[in-house]
Amino acid sequence: MQTRIVGVRELVSAMLKAKTPPKSFLVGSSVGIYGFEGPADETVSERTPDGSDYHATSNAVWEHAAHRATWAGIRTVYLRTGIVWGKVGGMAANQFLQFKRGWGNVIGEGLNWLPWIHSADEVGAILYLLENEHLSGAFNLSAPNPVQYRDYAGILGELVGKPVKGKMAEWIVKLRMGRAADMILRNRKMVPARLIEAGYEFKHPDARPALRDLFPAK
Repeated sequence: MQTRIVGVRELVSAMLKAKTPPKSFLVGSSVGIYGFEGPADETVSERTPDGSDYHATSNAVWEHAAHRATWAGIRTVYLRTGIVWGKVGGMAANQFLQFKRGWGNVIGEGLNWLPWIHSADEVGAILYLLENEHLSGAFNLSAPNPVQYRDYAGILGELVGKPVKGKMAEWIVKLRMGRAADMILRNRKMVPARLIEAGYEFKHPDARPALRDLFPAK
């Protein structure tokens, strides 16, 4: 938390002191701004009010640290990123190796949502928001078609040729991850409403072809 908040504050202070301040400031944020205590199947867009749990309040402070840039006339964009799927590191890459070893499973009933985004679209959306200087405020960076964990696990199982049959109890995830387990067990069905309205075209809008692109069958 401190690295995020202090880092953003220092960046803003440097901008305000600069002889030629930047025209735009794109600052990190996350799906956590909406909290993980909401209705499980509620579709979350940028019009959804902020949540009130720990994750939401910490993200709100993170975003608030950048407000001085907005007040100073610097175009500020809040990148509310979901779960980034990439070829190296992160959730999908690590779990692909896990499933490949035959350790794949569904957490609980697998009804929890994953607001995922392909790394190519994460970069593409950031560039789009950087280049389109009329856009400002909060933008959800996630694919337009979120998936439930059971479907995500099923796709990984297909890719490695090992159907997923096992289930992991939710209490095990909570024991291993602590408070961060909410991001897996109670994540939100987030959609990028403003990004779509702004005209960004997703390269990977659907989970199955996105995962196949990252981890082609060998």
